[in-house]
Amino acid sequence: MPFLDLLREAHEFMPPTKHPPLRPDPRIPAFAGTDAELLAHLEQFFNTLRARAAFPPTKFPNLYRDGRIPPIPTALAEYRPLIRAGIAAEKRLLLPANPDEEAIEAVDDVFEKLERFFAAIEVFQE
Repeated sequence: MPFLDLLREAHEFMPPTKHPPLRPDPRIPAFAGTDAELLAHLEQFFNTLRARAAFPPTKFPNLYRDGRIPPIPTALAEYRPLIRAGIAAEKRLLLPANPDEEAIEAVDDVFEKLERFFAAIEVFQE
């Protein structure tokens, strides 16, 4: 369940004690300091072990540039159907045969947040 693992451990990818201070000077040309820091954090996030498990290079080759996923993956939109299918498969594994409405809502809520995250990343591409 790679997408669920990615979500479950996302808050641990860079503990608050390891977050570098936001720099006033831009680290990435054409972006203000805080925007550049966000892009740097996204690039680190997309290249964690969990993210690589969720997006293996053999299955998502167009996401990678020079062996890494960029902070705003340019090919994410083309993989959205594959990602949605993976999420649907994980949802089926999480829910029992006859789930109650509360269990369905809880699982749907978690995966809707993941879907919103990917949608937000795609908006940056436009």
